[in-house]
Parts: sequence; C-alpha cells; structure tokens
Amino acid sequence: MRIPVYLSCFVMKDSSGTPISIRERRLVRRSPTDRVIAIVEAPPGTRVVRRADQHGKEQLIVPIRPSIWARFRGDFVRISAKYVIGNAKNGAYGLSLVDMSREEQTAS
Repeated sequence: MRIPVYLSCFVMKDSSGTPISIRERRLVRRSPTDRVIAIVEAPPGTRVVRRADQHGKEQLIVPIRPSIWARFRGDFVRISAKYVIGNAKNGAYGLSLVDMSREEQTAS
C-alpha cells in the first residue's frame, strides 16, 4: 500500500501583524496546492487516522507482527506524519521510501 506525504503551507499573522509561513507534513491533502513530497510503501492493513497530538494532526497506524512487546503496546504502532519519512528511510516497522522530492532530499 502506497501512502503519499504532503507538504501543507499556510500563513498566519503574529501579534504585530507580520505574516509567518508555516510548513507542515500531512498524510491527508487539505488543499489542491499541497505538494506530494514523498511516497511511502507500507504493510497491508496500514491506515491513516486523524487524531491531534503534540507532533501533528494525523498518524499512520502500522500493524506489527506479534512479538513480546505486542502485549504491552498492542499489535500496531502509531507514527506521526512528521516522522513517517524518517522511519521509511530507516526501514522501521516495515515502511520503505518509494519516492522523495529533490527539495526534501537536500533538506534532510
């Protein structure tokens, strides 16, 4: 299963009225202007869940094979959108990086 990772940009204003551009990695496209920055190959049964936490608004739920740690953590792992590309580069949890934009390659 292939999952795209998007780069979402939006502008906010600080207290003095100066515009600030904020970039965020997302697993769900918010607008037509969001660019695909990477495509990740994930194991069967992987899904995207929208649940906000301190690392972002979406997580990738990846099933893991039964192990001793599954008793304590469950049979899946949650990966926040900002960490999906790094885990795919390292091959963690059965993820693999299929394609990545040139800008992201030079930034990381």
